Amino acid sequence: MDIKITVALIAAFVSFVGLLISKEQKVSEFRQTWIDRVRGDVAELIGNSSYIMHAWLLVAKDYKKNKKVGDKFLSDNILIFRDIDIIISRIKLSLNPVKDKRMMDALSRIEDATLEPSKINKLEKAVNEVERLSHVIFKTEWERVKSGEPFFSFSKWIVGLSIPALFIWLLYSWFIGA
Repeated sequence: MDIKITVALIAAFVSFVGLLISKEQKVSEFRQTWIDRVRGDVAELIGNSSYIMHAWLLVAKDYKKNKKVGDKFLSDNILIFRDIDIIISRIKLSLNPVKDKRMMDALSRIEDATLEPSKINKLEKAVNEVERLSHVIFKTEWERVKSGEPFFSFSKWIVGLSIPALFIWLLYSWFIGA
């Protein structure tokens, strides 16, 4: 076989591998950025929800006597409730509604618990569930980032097996086939 053809085949193979690695690295970067963004949203949601829970505990005993206390609490904290809704929407839009159904349900329970003061005691349980499920989702995604995309993992094995085979073929064609 002509040396020019052999060099051209090797160059094409190396270019393909470089392109593959570059693409898969970019996908992993996007996935890591997604993890960081959703982690920030979850932290903000937990912080705002904790604030609402603690603030409500301070006025809850007065609410039983005077319902206007609840109205004042809502009006004083309306921006935080709005932020909670926005954050929940961002998180939901970042998740797979089928694969992450349990997380979507927990987020819906937070929404439900913030709709009226009498349900605020359910908020803590829902927030704890979101935090627990977040850890599971982030760990799963981190493992995927760490090991690479499935196509990358498959290609890595193919390349790992192809390089020695190509080297043996080259040695054979240069020394024995000549």
